[in-house]
Amino acid sequence: MITLEDYISNPMGKGNNVVPAMFRETQKKDYDVRFHNLMVREHGKLQYYVYRDNDNNLWFIHIKVPSETVKEFYYDVVFKFYADEKIKNGGRSLNNWYVQFYSNDPAWVYTYSYAYTQKDMIIKELSSKMDKVAMTTPSKEKNPTNMINFSKIIFFGYIFLKERGLLNTLALGSAEPYNLRALLANIEQADIKITKRQEEGKHVSHRKKIDVDTNTLRRINRIGVSGEASDRLRVHRTGNVGKVKKVSAVNKVKTVKGSKRKW
Repeated sequence: MITLEDYISNPMGKGNNVVPAMFRETQKKDYDVRFHNLMVREHGKLQYYVYRDNDNNLWFIHIKVPSETVKEFYYDVVFKFYADEKIKNGGRSLNNWYVQFYSNDPAWVYTYSYAYTQKDMIIKELSSKMDKVAMTTPSKEKNPTNMINFSKIIFFGYIFLKERGLLNTLALGSAEPYNLRALLANIEQADIKITKRQEEGKHVSHRKKIDVDTNTLRRINRIGVSGEASDRLRVHRTGNVGKVKKVSAVNKVKTVKGSKRKW
């Protein structure tokens, strides 16, 4: 079992330095920039759903996280928070609760679902929505050592929760009573989602993109490029040359009636 705080600090567990701390911090900064660029495209709004199981002291937060490359295409990302006698009720901050995950993002399914299952980090209630082969078969190509590293889609979900204040149970007062049937009905089967993503991907250019600033882009457009050089200079996002305002400063958390929210 692992708490969310421990997972964000080091998903492989305390004291495990197979992935150096410096690399983990670089990875987190990269995901942070990419997420905020993505949120600009989404106008700072994502749909999410909150469920509370009072009888068993559980929280489920389900987020529709957008694809970086396919517009208007969303993956299901679910966090399950639970506690036991060791951490009592976990307190108000869900950072201190044990956590399990689910996603139907192909990168997570084929790289981490088996490894997360082996470490009891996958949400068992949602196993019917998983790709059974990926969940029970080691990922020899993408993750041959069964490493529990950061997953981009999970980290995107974490940033959203953190910046919307949704890791404090006081902000979740409008949570719906936990209903597994309702939760499952709003999540697409992993293999179906992956097939749809493959179909959508056929319409997206696979040319490699690089990050340049606005002045460089203007210069490229002024002098003109062609052929292979043109393919290399397809530019869409600012990367580390321009700061993106964090959307949390624009959209404040507020209580909304019902379980579905989009902000």
